[in-house]
Amino acid sequence: MEKRLKLKHKIVAHLFRFFLRLRYRIVFINDDLITLFRPILNLIKAIPIADLSEGERDADVYVKFAISASDRLKEGHHVLLYPGGQLSDQIDERLKNKQGAFRLTAELPQDIRIIGVRSKGLWGSRWSRAETGKTPDFLKVFFRCLGYLALRGFFFCPKRKVTFEFADLTHDLRKLSQTDRKTFNRFLEEFYNH
Repeated sequence: MEKRLKLKHKIVAHLFRFFLRLRYRIVFINDDLITLFRPILNLIKAIPIADLSEGERDADVYVKFAISASDRLKEGHHVLLYPGGQLSDQIDERLKNKQGAFRLTAELPQDIRIIGVRSKGLWGSRWSRAETGKTPDFLKVFFRCLGYLALRGFFFCPKRKVTFEFADLTHDLRKLSQTDRKTFNRFLEEFYNH
């Protein structure tokens, strides 16, 4: 009986979401795409953070993130943080007034190393906002790329040079975290953009 009731609530919730989307432009944080990738996100112990652009943001989002990140670090895991917090809408990274990386760096234990990861060559790809200025639909792009791969074969698909550079920024960022956020963010912008 309880199982049927849960299923009924699930169906009603999906129908409610469907009809709301028809009438209003609403994007739910727990979207179907997130549900689809939930097992992968759980496997890598991803820390979910609400998307500010969708209009819903918990006032304590940083506190919850910092506690989760601290717990992951104590368990011996690594934490990957995108200081910009979103897919960039321009070729250069602009942190503006973001504060998560600054605050987290100031609170980290001394034995934690901070590694900066700089990527080059992804801007202008199908996965970027370069072409339309909007975030690409993940599933649409994914299946389109699978189609190209099937039609052209792996060796005849267009390729681009993508590089990832890793740098130990521990000393610099710890020192900058004792200053102000703008100086800290400017340093990160220079690192990411050069």
